[in-house]
Amino acid sequence: MKINEFKDIQEAEYRLCDEITHDLNTSINENGIAQLLVSGGRSPIGLFKKLSSAPVDWSKVNIGLVDERWVNADSEHSNERLVRNHLICNNASAANFYPLVYCLSDRDNNLAQCQKKYAEMFSEISVVILGMGLDGHTASLFPKDESSVLHLAGLNQEILINTISPSEPKLRISCGKRFLSNSKKMYLYISGKEKLSVLNRSKEEVLPIYHFYPHLNVFYSSNEAL
Repeated sequence: MKINEFKDIQEAEYRLCDEITHDLNTSINENGIAQLLVSGGRSPIGLFKKLSSAPVDWSKVNIGLVDERWVNADSEHSNERLVRNHLICNNASAANFYPLVYCLSDRDNNLAQCQKKYAEMFSEISVVILGMGLDGHTASLFPKDESSVLHLAGLNQEILINTISPSEPKLRISCGKRFLSNSKKMYLYISGKEKLSVLNRSKEEVLPIYHFYPHLNVFYSSNEAL
């Protein structure tokens, strides 16, 4: 695990944006397409805004979600809504976006639809952008959620799983560890000293983020995102 530390959050975002831009362009040049999976929440909004104007042929980029809340796409809690508002705009409006909620009336049916779509559209993931909560969760893989625990223990290797969050909205859908770990590049973007402390003790406490250690390239700012 490599930690790139910055005092200024703007510098961290610009540097990470440059890294991701390079990764996407490299993938497009080598394969004709790039595949990007992103996390929601407040922390990556500044990064998304910068990335949306990056010099990339976005028409050749598939964008998907690392995880999602079980809500309508117009809900304030929706990661889809956040990504559409802050990333899939400007230059990146040409990207191809694949959500994780198609059928709110049936979680199992929705999961089956998403499994099929993500297996097809994200077969060679170029970049994954992860976040992390203060409980050490990443994606929607939580420390005390049974589905998450079984999955991280290797007892469920599906590319997507339904999970339950300790906070509202409780019902979630999440990409799995093996699926995410097969990406060419995996970035963890965090800010604030409290989150760095959680990351540093995650091995000892075997928190969900620890399971991604070998793949993580961490971009950390001591100043928190607003």
